[in-house]
This record gives sequence, C-alpha cells and structure tokens, in this order.
Amino acid sequence: MNGLKTDDSSKIILISIGLQVILSLPVYSLQGDLKVYAAYFIPQLTFLATLGFFLKTRKVRFLSAVPFKKIKLLPVLFAILVTAGLYCQNTILDVFFTRLMERIGVKMEVILPSEDTPLKIFLAIVFLAVSPALGEEFVFRGALLSSVKDGGSSRAAVITAAVFALSHLNPAQLVHQFIMGLVLAYIVIKTGNVVYGIIMHFLNNAAALTLPLLFPGYYSIADSYIVLAALCAAGVLVLYPALYGLVKFSGGEAEKGVMEFFRFFGKNSRSVCYNIEGEKRPRSFWLSALIGALSVALIINTALLAYN
Repeated sequence: MNGLKTDDSSKIILISIGLQVILSLPVYSLQGDLKVYAAYFIPQLTFLATLGFFLKTRKVRFLSAVPFKKIKLLPVLFAILVTAGLYCQNTILDVFFTRLMERIGVKMEVILPSEDTPLKIFLAIVFLAVSPALGEEFVFRGALLSSVKDGGSSRAAVITAAVFALSHLNPAQLVHQFIMGLVLAYIVIKTGNVVYGIIMHFLNNAAALTLPLLFPGYYSIADSYIVLAALCAAGVLVLYPALYGLVKFSGGEAEKGVMEFFRFFGKNSRSVCYNIEGEKRPRSFWLSALIGALSVALIINTALLAYN
C-alpha cells in the first residue's frame, strides 16, 4: 500500500500540536531542568504516538510512509561536514535576524537546561538532541515530505521546511530551522533515506548544546562581524561540496555547484498551497489549515514576547 496522504500527514502535525498544548499544562507546575526536559520531550512523544496511530488506522506500513533504509559510512562522514557547514553558514543569519527582532522589542530566546554535571549533559542530549532527531524527522522529512512529493520535489522541500520552522512557534527558531529544513528535505529526496536527516538533526542539536561548553567564548562570536563573516564563508566552502558528496556517494543524483542547488528549489516552489495548473484551488485543505494555524500561532507568540 502507498504511504499516507497529504491530509493525513497534515492532521498528524495538527493533532500532535493540539496534544502538546494539553499535555504541556501540567508541565508549568514543574521546576528547573525537569520542566525543560518535559517541554522538549512531550512534542516528540506526541509526534511519534500520532504517527503510529495514523499508520495503524490507515493500514499503512511504516516503511511506506517513512523512507528508512540502511546507510553507508562515507555519506555519514559527509553528513557530519554538511551539518558543520550549515551551522557555520547560518550563524551570521541567525545573529542578524535576532538583532532585527530585538530592535523591534521581541525577546529572542531558546530555553536550554543547565549542563553543569555529566549526568545533566547526558540528559540534555537525550531529550534535546536524540528525541527531536527521531520524532521530527519521522514526521516532517518522513510522513509529510513523502505525502507532498507528488506536487514536485522542490515544492515538497519548501513546504516541509516552512512547516518545520513554524512548528517551533518561536521566532528565535525560524531562520536556521527553515534553512536546515530545506537542506534535510533535499537530502532525503535525493537519497531516499531519512536516516541521514536523523543523523544531521542530532548533530545539529548536540552542537548547540555542547559548543558553549567546549568554547567558553562561544557566545561572544556574535559581537564580531569579521568572525561571523569568516564562519559563514568557511561554512559555504564546506557545505555545498559535502552536500554533493553525501548525495553522490549514497547513490543519488546530486546538483553540481551552489547555483544548481538553489535552482532545485526554484522548480515548482511557487505552488506551495495551490495547484498552479488550471484554476487556482487549494491542493490540500488540511495542509493549508496547518500552515495557516502555525503562522497565526507564531504571530501571537511573537506578539506576546514583544509585549513581555
């Protein structure tokens, strides 16, 4: 049997977020790191539970909805380089966007747990790196991406990246998450394997947790435009050749060069929620509802951050 339909994958995310809101109410009574762990783990739990429910009720095999396959060692090594390059490239964009939003009064913050003991570091990696890598990749680059690819690969990549970034409901997690979502979607489309996305997602989150510990002056990087520019340039030099190598050595057809990579996203990307052939009509009501609901929720949350 084929995988899940677009309406089903959209409902999975909508229902998951609704469950997250309900389950997060008891979390507010928690204190300290336990509250942070729960805030990160509950969304992944709802993603996986709702995905499993839909797979069972729709009688769809997991591997039909999520492209989960064996991996090769060499592409994994390239995936590490892609993650590092993407992280370095996006740092300057994140800093500029943060300063822009703070200038208009929006508080930009990503809450992380304390990491002052080996046990706390381990727990942070489990709840903030391992669980999101599994839950979010299975749903966004698995079920959702697979269900919208019939409208074009580039369109599917843009949709999943947008939904992925919006689903964080935090303006501080918009820029990097959207660009990372594009790259991860591209990799999964080209390799036919979500495992590379899981690896990269884990490495990205683990880096965000451990780099400040390894380099005490990590946060001061944002104060130097020269360092930010150098990081961005180094990231670009590493990212795109590594991206080519990852796709090529995993057996996929890779774009040769940076411009070819960007042209990939220009194909059919203007048809995100609408069918461009003939009369303009919603391709999927539930997909449109999902994007609209997430956008409204993000705007409200951003306004609250500015008000507070």
